[in-house]
Amino acid sequence: MPIGIRQIAVAIDSSRAVRWYFEIRNDGEGSATLIRIDSRPGSEELTQRGVSTADAENRGPHGSEGTRGTPEALLSAQRLGPPAAVAARILEQCAAWVDPWGMLGWLPDSLAPPPVPRPEPRDPEGDRAWRGDTTLGDGYLTGPSPLTGVSWMRQLLLPIYREPGGRLYGWLARGWLYVVGSPGRWRKLVVAGLLNTAYDGPASLRVFAIHSDGWFRFRYAAPSPGDDGTAWAHTSHLLLSPSDVRLVPWEYHYFHSTPTYIAEPGPHPLYASPDSIGSVVAELREREYGLYPLEVKDDWMKVRVQWPGPWCAERAVRTAEGWIRWRTPERGPRLAIYLIC
Repeated sequence: MPIGIRQIAVAIDSSRAVRWYFEIRNDGEGSATLIRIDSRPGSEELTQRGVSTADAENRGPHGSEGTRGTPEALLSAQRLGPPAAVAARILEQCAAWVDPWGMLGWLPDSLAPPPVPRPEPRDPEGDRAWRGDTTLGDGYLTGPSPLTGVSWMRQLLLPIYREPGGRLYGWLARGWLYVVGSPGRWRKLVVAGLLNTAYDGPASLRVFAIHSDGWFRFRYAAPSPGDDGTAWAHTSHLLLSPSDVRLVPWEYHYFHSTPTYIAEPGPHPLYASPDSIGSVVAELREREYGLYPLEVKDDWMKVRVQWPGPWCAERAVRTAEGWIRWRTPERGPRLAIYLIC
């Protein structure tokens, strides 16, 4: 079991009474506490046969010691937490996850949630016609890979701002856009400027700026009167969504993706050093090659090149290493986002 991790399992009946509780606590120093409590129907027979239905045990490198009692006694044992209070917190969190708006109950006091009544969650629509962005920016915002298209935004709960650290402008909330005001307004979210960043995976929102303090600027809609369709958000607020919402810089994307190539046909020089005045190691043409990123220095990327490209399990005939200009201020990354064999 990983150090410092608590594993807890709870089962309740229709009256929400705890009928089964199991917990492992690891202190990170070679010792662990195990708590087992079973008050399910039929456990009385185990007690009559001398089998404990509630015990706690400390296991260490030099042996173990434990205690037994009734399920009721151990559930309320203060020295153990008590388990009843731990179970109550877990059930409260589970209820928040089941309620589509339940996570808003966990917000800090400094962050005002969108008010009630709140609409039913929905999959936002995608504006595929608007193509006003000419840059891929610095990265993208995306959801968990099992989902496709914009369906992950049905789970999205994200406060948005007009400037980093400014006043709250609104929320991207469960397929809706809520704009703060007097009164506030709910609008159906229609996302624009979408990117396909994985084959048969979720669509992504393009991110134009990523700051080291956690603020990032991204596109969520096409421009409209009084709204350019972009906003600022903070990485700490990505945890408000019950599903995995990730901010992915392009550098990270290419280092954790399939081999790639420069999107324009070329030819493109492969330099010996991260500048355009060094010697040229090779020329890169069409899709005759594949690139494996090795290192990034600002707009330059050191790569290993394979000929032919590893498309459809092609084996390398020759390889070389060198530097390419992998992005420009106008376009962002020049590399193909993902590979289709």
